[in-house]
Amino acid sequence: MKKIFILLLLLCILTLSSCKPAGEPKQFVESYYNNILQNNFSDAYNMLCTQSKINYPEEDFILYQQLLDEAYNFTGFTVEQISNNRNKYIDGVK
Repeated sequence: MKKIFILLLLLCILTLSSCKPAGEPKQFVESYYNNILQNNFSDAYNMLCTQSKINYPEEDFILYQQLLDEAYNFTGFTVEQISNNRNKYIDGVK
């Protein structure tokens, strides 16, 4: 179960990193996870790029986040750059 959570968390991070948000990426990711920590799942969903919203309906995203919230005690996070993924495609977006 823990491996599944880590894989899904990685998928979310990769999806977010491919969306090229305005502003600093670190601030964007911190804002996204602050929304998750505060159970503002709709606000977190609205931060996803268009392609991710097409792939993952809001109702499914919110239900998934609620299930994660019940199953795990997610109390915090840190954001740090580990590699450069500019030339990789994720969800059809480069």
